[in-house]
Amino acid sequence: MTNSFTDIKNADVILIMGSNAAETHSLAMKNVEEARENGAILIHVDPRFTRTSAKADIYAPMRSGTDIAFIGGMIKYALDNGYYNEKYVKECTNALLKLNTGFKTCKENNGVFSDFTLGTYNSTLDAYLDSTYGNKTTWNYDNTTGPTVAGSLSDSETVFQKLAKQFEDYTIDNVCKITGTPRPIYEEVCRVYCSTYADNKSGTILYAMGTTQHTVGAQNIRAYSILQLLLGNMGVAGGGINALRGQDNVQGATDQAVLHHILPGYLKFPTPSQTTLDSYKQANYTEAHIVTPQTFNWTVRGVVKNPESVYWWKNGRKYIASLLKAWWPSVDINTSYTYLPRKTGDHSILTMFHEMYNGNIKGAIFFGENPAVSDPQSEHVREALGKLEWLVCADPFENETNAFWKREGVDPSTISTTVYLLPAAVALEKYGSRSNSARWVQWHWKGGKSPGEDLLPDYGAKADMDILVDLGSRLKSAITDAPVTDLCWPCLGYSGQTDDDLAELIAKEMHGYYMSGSTPIGLVTNFTSLNETGGTACGNWLHSGMFATSLDSFESANKYAIWTNGGIGNRAKRRYPIDVGNLGWGSSSGQDYKKIGLYSYWAWCWPINRRIVYNRASTYQSDKDSVTLAGDPLAPDKYVIKAEYSGTTFSTWRGDVADYAVAPGSCLPFIMQKDGLGHIFGGWTLSDGPFPWHYEPAESPIPYPDWLGDYRMNPTVHLYSTDYWAPHNSGNDTNYPIFATSYRLAEHWHTIMTRNMPISNELQPEPFVEMSEELADELGGINSGDCVEIESARGKITLKACVTKRFKPFTINGKTVHQVGIFWHWGYMGLKTGPSGNVLTPYIGDANTRIPESKCFRVKIKKL
Repeated sequence: MTNSFTDIKNADVILIMGSNAAETHSLAMKNVEEARENGAILIHVDPRFTRTSAKADIYAPMRSGTDIAFIGGMIKYALDNGYYNEKYVKECTNALLKLNTGFKTCKENNGVFSDFTLGTYNSTLDAYLDSTYGNKTTWNYDNTTGPTVAGSLSDSETVFQKLAKQFEDYTIDNVCKITGTPRPIYEEVCRVYCSTYADNKSGTILYAMGTTQHTVGAQNIRAYSILQLLLGNMGVAGGGINALRGQDNVQGATDQAVLHHILPGYLKFPTPSQTTLDSYKQANYTEAHIVTPQTFNWTVRGVVKNPESVYWWKNGRKYIASLLKAWWPSVDINTSYTYLPRKTGDHSILTMFHEMYNGNIKGAIFFGENPAVSDPQSEHVREALGKLEWLVCADPFENETNAFWKREGVDPSTISTTVYLLPAAVALEKYGSRSNSARWVQWHWKGGKSPGEDLLPDYGAKADMDILVDLGSRLKSAITDAPVTDLCWPCLGYSGQTDDDLAELIAKEMHGYYMSGSTPIGLVTNFTSLNETGGTACGNWLHSGMFATSLDSFESANKYAIWTNGGIGNRAKRRYPIDVGNLGWGSSSGQDYKKIGLYSYWAWCWPINRRIVYNRASTYQSDKDSVTLAGDPLAPDKYVIKAEYSGTTFSTWRGDVADYAVAPGSCLPFIMQKDGLGHIFGGWTLSDGPFPWHYEPAESPIPYPDWLGDYRMNPTVHLYSTDYWAPHNSGNDTNYPIFATSYRLAEHWHTIMTRNMPISNELQPEPFVEMSEELADELGGINSGDCVEIESARGKITLKACVTKRFKPFTINGKTVHQVGIFWHWGYMGLKTGPSGNVLTPYIGDANTRIPESKCFRVKIKKL
């Protein structure tokens, strides 16, 4: 999330894509409503009319799986009508940079990019040659060390013109034939949202799993990114691309590297060829990776300047060294680097369960996970669990994963897996931090005792932290391998602390220490203090800065602005409820800080309490005219930061924590990118293309439109699957004529928690399928409450029907397409049981992230 929930109120137009925020993210919706009270327009795009649609000024129905077509048409509309922020596009994005002369867009190359080859992806499928990072021959600039800056956006070799070529055929008519959106509504969406290209306007995009759970999930977000960059909506108040997470600490989990391909703080995993720490740093984090465009020649306060790329990731060499020192403080970092595992092959969720199914994984540990309900083709997952020798689950309740052998039709005597269920405390029974979608790290205190805590302290339900500390301690005493015996466990400075003290000690390790040998001698200020020599230890560079080594004047003066502990402040514990900016501007100093909803002293936000990332882009990079100069905000009435000068000398940035606090014109604004610019063209980043392209879902309800290119190539460029997919696809339209999607209910929290709560079960006692009145009539007069059988190529379930006006048939290129909605909360454990919709969803995923495509699949339905 680039902005924050409290920033939504600053938007002039809000585009909610595939999220029912009014029900599932009610506090986000509170800020949406505040924006509307201030005159903002709300657009809701969704296949189903929801409570969010009822609040919207414009509701646009859209068939699931067509986000790229929908947004691609908006990109074309903006380009064709001049509705893009030209100065922002030239100075903040890579639009002016020239590309490799061999690069061809999908429009120019029959639906695929240049460098497409056959038979190299996943053994049998077609794909782009060499999908490893950075090796697409033509997917790059004309000069990879210093790309040419074109004289104008009209140069045919620029990113800007290649973008226009890519989306040339995404006309309103073509888009509406694919998405099913009525043309008048779609035109209104384009006109209203693209109006935010003006300097003093901003539009925000809010999305959830309706965007990401697709085989093109990553490219959906790329499409949003391109549109926002064109309109100048990144880094500004009321702008950005903002994820509405499905759980309360998903952001914190990814920050701490629960994903299979990263280390904490999104550091890269070593590969087998990176045998030494130096080779790892050279491959990933050095100044050699910086690509500074040749010449921009900006006029900054009357002086011509050539800004440079900062590429903050070059500091990754400091962060990996500090991480190694935190984990193995008594060992030289060059030695401890050899302790890290090497990433070989794919270890995503789809591959993991397939390898488990094939008998290649002996054991597994699940903390608070229930993949037997939440993962695609659930019966496949349940069967895979039965191939393990042992399974450990830490969970407050017995669920379908730890009771996979209790499902109907299974003889427990045939299961040889030994299952251990460790009773775990729920979230409100724990100390620690949680990171919300907006990167705000907020401390939470234990709200009550867990079951058995008093009567059976050694056997009652325990917090995850306590279970992990105990498990790690037992392993350390039992294993003699150096990576385990040398490990600092559970954290630096540990001497038997428990509860809040232990949680805070772990957080301090993530913040970082100065080290004297293997001994911590004091907290660092923040990640700018880290070094690459082993003199600092830091468990997660993003969280470095969470502790105040000394209090600023505002923290010292306001008791709710910080809690102190021995003179050190845990900023995640701050609860100052008044909207003030960095260093308390606007409170008593008399400065004209604009109260835009930063709330800088409520909790702490990574990085370094910056509430809106890439906020340098919210100011002019060069002089606009003789009055409006570099460093002045694009939107003075809702500025994020603004430059202050003492005479002609730059003094400071006012407002939010500036994204690199050097003078205007000194650096390019997108400091995490190797070229310092927002990536309209993202050539080396994704495996399936530098621009988005509409590919139909693998189980599409329609023939592939001719203008999009060769259909034979469609399902093979963007799709990730295992060999388990082939015998379980959907056949053809005759076999499975109805298009389905899955989603959640506001009354239930995922898979088991609320199904053990009587009140929630009273509100929503059983699963059902939503269908339109037209489809119900077509299927023989189905009424609400009738039982129906729903079948896909993966299995079948029986649900009650909910016949509703919330779904309407789509007209797709002249063909009627019916879409239904299925819920996945239920399973065969808990107080209320029922079939999960994920029995039906396909075992395929995004080519980049491997996230499963649970929003698009085909089914057939019959009345029972």
